[in-house]
Amino acid sequence: MGTMGNQIGIACALAGFKTSMHDVAQKRVDEGKRAMEDFLARWVKRGKLSQEAMENALAHIVAGTDLEEAVGEVDLVIEAVYEDIQVKRKGHR
Repeated sequence: MGTMGNQIGIACALAGFKTSMHDVAQKRVDEGKRAMEDFLARWVKRGKLSQEAMENALAHIVAGTDLEEAVGEVDLVIEAVYEDIQVKRKGHR
């Protein structure tokens, strides 16, 4: 739930998709959620997004550390893991 993952998640949620996000540690999940909330709040403050649209987007996002729960019943997975092939391979086992 770093910068790229958060922006992908925000775009999906703003489009109205139920958006399930995952990271390896709860601390990263919490930081990622806070960063997404802050980003959307800045858009509201600048008049680029309504408060209602922000709240709707945030309601579409669920996040956690359980990978199976995050991707177990989804139609599309977008990975945004930093470029470390060992990390990417580990996620597919």
